[in-house]
Amino acid sequence: MQILRTAALALALSSTLLVPAVASAAGEEARDATAPEGSVYRAHGRLGDVRLVPSFGFGLPEGMRASALVKASGLLSAGGAYAVLPSFPVPGVGAQVARTSAEGFLRVHPLRNAFYVGLAGGFVDADVSIVRGDGVALARTHAAFVAPHVGFQWMLSMGLTIGLDAGVEIPLGANRSDVDAEKSGRPISGDARGRIASSMDVLTSKPMPVVRLLELGFAL
Repeated sequence: MQILRTAALALALSSTLLVPAVASAAGEEARDATAPEGSVYRAHGRLGDVRLVPSFGFGLPEGMRASALVKASGLLSAGGAYAVLPSFPVPGVGAQVARTSAEGFLRVHPLRNAFYVGLAGGFVDADVSIVRGDGVALARTHAAFVAPHVGFQWMLSMGLTIGLDAGVEIPLGANRSDVDAEKSGRPISGDARGRIASSMDVLTSKPMPVVRLLELGFAL
């Protein structure tokens, strides 16, 4: 009987000591399981809670792109970008377009992880040309735009960032030049002028999808 009493007392004592420890461990596991994906997104950098992220990348129709942003608490980010595309074809028109663009943007990371939604606004300058034999038709445009977009900017513990996004560039207004078309010093056919005008309409009056295929940066 004494042995049973001793065993019962030992069991009760060990339960008293172990249950809180097990509960504490379970609580820690639960907190870890429900922690935001990638606490690295809230990590402080050289500027404290605000991190500076310069980056470089490419996309369509922007071409090569350089940008810099500041991110606060992994929740909000704002920055600017400049992009250059030497030349690309306008589908279905047969014209070539070279463009440069500059924009500012604001992004919200609602889950404080890689995902974000954003809105950009800026300007684009474009040259549209058609070359036919010894003839060249050329026109220029300067347009303002807004561009809602969604994307991801993953961040590694070392600070390296990898991003991509997609959106729509919506023109707000444009100043465009008349078509300058010459062929050996003489105006060329109305067909080239028509194609140039169609290309200008695509650039200045219709929403255009924008995809950034890759953006690499480093969070300071």
